[in-house]
Amino acid sequence: MSAIFEWLNGIDTYLLLAGNGHHTPFMDQVMWIISGKWVWVPMYILLVGMLYQRFGAKTCLGVLLFVAALIALADMTCSALIRPAVCRMRPSCPDNPIYSLVNLVNGYHGRRYGFPSCHGANTFALAVFLSLIFKKRAITIWLIAWSLLVSYSRVYLGVHYPGDIFVGYCVGGAYAVILYQIFIRMKRYVDNI
Repeated sequence: MSAIFEWLNGIDTYLLLAGNGHHTPFMDQVMWIISGKWVWVPMYILLVGMLYQRFGAKTCLGVLLFVAALIALADMTCSALIRPAVCRMRPSCPDNPIYSLVNLVNGYHGRRYGFPSCHGANTFALAVFLSLIFKKRAITIWLIAWSLLVSYSRVYLGVHYPGDIFVGYCVGGAYAVILYQIFIRMKRYVDNI
């Protein structure tokens, strides 16, 4: 079993170094901004406006409550449950054997452990959940592309392996599907009252 994990870790390290190895000052700043939280606030406001326009105030509020629960579940599962149990160091951690090969931007290391990626879990959870709500191909493509871009920025910055992102996607995607099913059932119940 350890041979399989070593093989997967080797692939993960190779992909990390490929995605992290080509830096320019311009792209460093672009990826730094993309990885931030506040830069996406206008997009979130736009999404809320689209929800309100399409579904009305009651459904919009319900979706927002479920999104808050979804992000909390995905984030807590990754940061408070899985990370302390697995203890996989970020590539940017000075104690990681590959640390000297990783390009860091603005000296940013992140915390010690990064498996799985909360950015990956949260963005993918939101993308999947809202794609299921809107059921519009263009919105789905936009949200998935956004999630991929934010997640790639984390690899570019050297704070996550691609495997961290993938497992984060699995966590976020699973929660999104489960909460969507609960939302639909609750909405039918509330609409019938």
